[in-house]
Amino acid sequence: MQTDRSATVSLQKGMIELLIAHQYWLLLVGLLVAGETVLLPALYLAFLGKLDLRFVLAIAAAATFISDTFWYLLGRFLPLGSIAHWRIFKNRQERMQKLSGFFKRHQYKVLFFSKFVYGTRSLVQVISGAHKMKMGRYWLVNLGGILTYLAVMIVLGLAV
Repeated sequence: MQTDRSATVSLQKGMIELLIAHQYWLLLVGLLVAGETVLLPALYLAFLGKLDLRFVLAIAAAATFISDTFWYLLGRFLPLGSIAHWRIFKNRQERMQKLSGFFKRHQYKVLFFSKFVYGTRSLVQVISGAHKMKMGRYWLVNLGGILTYLAVMIVLGLAV
């Protein structure tokens, strides 16, 4: 029984050491996979001084940019109709159609503000690609939205 407990304690210490040694790489992977779910605790830890805020922001901007570009390229090279039937978008088909129509009229505004509307970010990136938005302009507007979103998160974090 004591051996099991010491093995568990040893494993926990090893995991903590791994997390500490590779915290920013793990943050990058976490942000690519889970987005805001990882960003909010990372910002909190940065405000506590446990993580460097500059690194957290740089990694968050890079991870979001990479993730968004992936979704954009997916929409650009695959038909929107086939993507709409994927399991992750299955329950969002109606939202995707409405957003697609609105997008035609206000594409750059929709792209910019999608960062602030939970549940629309990936959809908007796919729709941006599907509507063949020019990549240079897409990157510029998207990066503006990412940086503005991060600035708002910092202000909110400092206000609390």
